Parts: sequence; C-alpha cells; structure tokens
Amino acid sequence: MAPEVFSSDDVDRMYSKEVDVYSYGMLLLEIFYDGEIKKAFRKGWGPMVVMNRVGNGWRPDLTLVEAEDKGLAEIMRKCWDKDPKERPAFKEMIKYFQKKL
Repeated sequence: MAPEVFSSDDVDRMYSKEVDVYSYGMLLLEIFYDGEIKKAFRKGWGPMVVMNRVGNGWRPDLTLVEAEDKGLAEIMRKCWDKDPKERPAFKEMIKYFQKKL
C-alpha cells in the first residue's frame, strides 16, 4: 500500500494513478518472487510494522531482482518513490516491457 494512503485523511489524495503505480511495483515484486513476496521483507514484521517503516521511507530489498534484471529493479524503485509525482507513468513502464519482448 502506498504510504500516502495510510498517512492521509484526504480521500482524493488517497487513491490516484500514482497509488496504482506504487501498487503495480509491489505486484511486479510479487510476480518476481512467485507469490512469496515475504522474502523481500524482514522476518517478524507484521502489517503495522511494515506500514510504519514504509511511511518512513523503507522499501523492500531488491538484491535478487537486481541480480536478474537491473532495469526491472529500477522500475520498481521508481514505482515506490516517496514523492507520488516522481513515480513513472504506466506508458513509461509499457515501453520498458515492450523492449523486453
């Protein structure tokens, strides 16, 4: 979940294209880990700890992703940018994946 969703009472700000981009980055991570997304998080972290850490700038470990595909790791990092306006547009990501085909 994008940090701005759980740190804002403003419903208009809570759900936006930028929030979808953040979630898409998480989906990419889950696909990479074949549904075992917990491998990218520290053991023992419950949902509240993760929310707190993400709100303070922590992001999942991408070491294994980088070893396989540095470009994919960079896309994920961009998707999780703390500033929603700095996250990539879906068009940018589509171009990246089209080049991979």
